[in-house]
Amino acid sequence: MSRWGGMAQGGLCALLISTAWAQTEERTGFSGSAQLGVGYDTNANASTADQNFLGFILDPRFQKSESPFGELALELDHTAILRPDFGFNSSLQAAHRANPDAPFADQTVGSMATEAVYLHADDRYTAGVSAYTDRLDHHDFEQGSNIELGVSHGTAPHLDTAFSLRASRIGYSSSDYAAMDVDRYLVGLTLTREALGARQGSVALTGVAGRDIARQEGSPFGNTRAGLQLSTTWPVLPRAALTGEVSALRSRYKGLFFDLSRRDEQYEGVLTLEFTDWPASGWHVAPQLHYVRNDSTVALYGYDRTEVALYVRRQF
Repeated sequence: MSRWGGMAQGGLCALLISTAWAQTEERTGFSGSAQLGVGYDTNANASTADQNFLGFILDPRFQKSESPFGELALELDHTAILRPDFGFNSSLQAAHRANPDAPFADQTVGSMATEAVYLHADDRYTAGVSAYTDRLDHHDFEQGSNIELGVSHGTAPHLDTAFSLRASRIGYSSSDYAAMDVDRYLVGLTLTREALGARQGSVALTGVAGRDIARQEGSPFGNTRAGLQLSTTWPVLPRAALTGEVSALRSRYKGLFFDLSRRDEQYEGVLTLEFTDWPASGWHVAPQLHYVRNDSTVALYGYDRTEVALYVRRQF
């Protein structure tokens, strides 16, 4: 998954089991980063372009709203190597995105996570917990917690297989959104091929399947979902790499929305060119193009969204 752009986008990227912990040599200690992003978002609130639904005029906050944006993200990481084959990775993250032309979509996210890592021969076992809180338009909006188990195995030279399980509890602060409170269960499988070609590129294919169980009786937000993501990283210059991701996610909801059966199909693509240690050591610069399209049998939930952004990150 791309590490650029920290705010919630939805789709398969938001559902995939995290594989963010680097599998390179690690040392005990702290590290951190600060990231600044600027860009333009054609649909800052991820909403329909229609002005009415079933004869009702929609609130402008729930209609497609374009806006430039600025984003600031801070991250603090700690690695604790207790034995050569066992340790912990922990992180704290905070991010804020401001949308001048759509301030009702301003978003602040804070998260924390810790993960135990055990290495045995070519296998890597992980167990982690994490939690996040999300404020929208300066009001508490969404909170969630996760428990995650994972195992990866080097099945052949430069070929890695990873399997993950995640259980999540997702809730909303306002009683107006109580029907959206769910318990989420996901399973993911990733195949990664590295060291491809003279430029030592990599390709990964991930499949994910899961189920949301609504906690409110009669809620229509319970669903089943399945998706695929194909991603690749390809060095193009000594200090620059091109990263691409394409994904598709299908969701089928259990209940009725305004007497309509809801099925969503979401398609997403991200293209990032990352310059490493440029213009100086510890600095990273990445222009990015991000597109999301959500087709739904309920028009209220159909939308498309394009982001063009430039991210600058300083690592410490």
